[in-house]
This record gives sequence, structure tokens and C-alpha cells, in this order.
Amino acid sequence: MEPQNQGSEPQFSGEIMKTPAGVPATETAGTPVNRGPLFGVIIGLLFVALVLVLGGLMFWNYLLTPTPLTIDPPSPDTGMNQEPESTTAQAQADAAITLSTSNELPAIEADLLSTDLSSLETELTAIDLMIESAGNATTTAP
Repeated sequence: MEPQNQGSEPQFSGEIMKTPAGVPATETAGTPVNRGPLFGVIIGLLFVALVLVLGGLMFWNYLLTPTPLTIDPPSPDTGMNQEPESTTAQAQADAAITLSTSNELPAIEADLLSTDLSSLETELTAIDLMIESAGNATTTAP
């Protein structure tokens, strides 16, 4: 037996490459294939049809999706506001109007000392209780 040459490349210089009979030739890289004049038109029509189908599906989805109605609550006016005024509300409002317009330190200090904050804590506590009761009423409602 003769040893085979391993590792050497085959030499095909001068030989003509032939394809077997009955096997169609395949396209090689870099050679353009003539697909006919209608190929571009068909691809364009398929693309337009695809865009129309997708647009139709989006429009159909828009028609089937219900839009929630948003109703803005009316703003309260004096007829709708049924909360009672506190007994000192008008007196406190009048006292706020009588503050000095001076920007000097003794005038600001005098205005600060004349401000009545004694009922502030009870009013804030009442507001917190109203907010908590409104929150509890909405979470327990079915």
C-alpha cells in the first residue's frame, strides 16, 4: 500500500469544472439573478397589502376598545357647600386682614405674636379624622 498524501491541497489548475447532468446550476455569489419585470411589482403589492391588513386590525381594535367616560364633578359653590363655618372663622379672617404691611423686623414680630394659632391643632385633627373616615368609606364600599 502506498501512503496517502495527507495535508496537501488538491490541484485543479487547468481542469474544467463540470456539473452532473440533470442538476440545475445554482446562483453564485455576486451574480445578479433575472427574476423578471413583475417581481418588484409583486413584492410592492404584498407590502401594501400587509400594511393595509395591519392598519385594519389596529382600527378594528380601536373600535372594539371601550373608552371610559370621564365626568368632572361640579365645583362647589355657596349653595352646594353645606359645611358649617366655625364660630371664629370670620374673626380670624378679619384678624388676618389687619396685619401690618411693613417689612421691618419689629412689625413682623408684632404680627406673629398677634396671630392666634390656638385652634389650629384641633382644626387639623378634625380634618385628619374627616379624611380617614372618607378613606374608610371608599375602601369598604362594594
